Amino acid sequence: MTQRRGRITQAEVARLAGVSQAMVSLVLNDSDGVRVAPETRKRVEDALQQTGYAVDIMGRRLRGKSNQILGVFTYESVFPSDSTDFYGPFLGGIEEESEAQGYDLLLFTSPGRRHGRRKVYEQDSNRLGIADGCILLGRHTDREELDRLVNERFPFVFIGRRESSAGPVSYVGADYAEATAALYERAWSLGHRRIALVGYHEESESTADRRSGYLAACRRHRRKPLTLTDDDPSTGLRAAARRPDHRGTGGNH
Repeated sequence: MTQRRGRITQAEVARLAGVSQAMVSLVLNDSDGVRVAPETRKRVEDALQQTGYAVDIMGRRLRGKSNQILGVFTYESVFPSDSTDFYGPFLGGIEEESEAQGYDLLLFTSPGRRHGRRKVYEQDSNRLGIADGCILLGRHTDREELDRLVNERFPFVFIGRRESSAGPVSYVGADYAEATAALYERAWSLGHRRIALVGYHEESESTADRRSGYLAACRRHRRKPLTLTDDDPSTGLRAAARRPDHRGTGGNH
């Protein structure tokens, strides 16, 4: 079996290129305000390629340099996935764009759990810190951790609207209030009059937004709201089918 060679050092690269180790460091870090002669840069780059030198990612981070790594953190498991898994399209899009932008993708998974759920901080340390920034996904959100990420000004974006007492949260999400109201109007136009909102027990920003859109549509048509919550929404749908009609003042069948 071939023995694995030890890590190539900058000193070895410098000897091969015929320059100082400081010059190798300048080329690697592309230091602002420092001009390196093109022929010198070429010799160093050739030596780097010849030796297969690997950049010390953690060292670059300690020096404040980007390591071109985009993190993805999910509060729920993403594997195995199936056709009903909403993570799939998101992860596919993230992978495609990160590749286009020249970033490696790092998926944070199971280590670090609290009450059976994943957590960002392990032994008071931000596990996401090895990435330049992170995309967060998941229905279950740890509010304390979210506040801490905002306070620390760690660069992250949440998929789905989130609120934090520590300040604004960057997010990408759908307008659930408008979408829910539009669905209500569509059902109404088709002649349906007993229109229920079925969802999970848990309270989240997306749940609140859907409820807001639904209640606005109920008021517009003067219908009494019919909301059903359950750990399994399909159970709520079956319950809705058994409920009598709820009509508000002035409502019509």
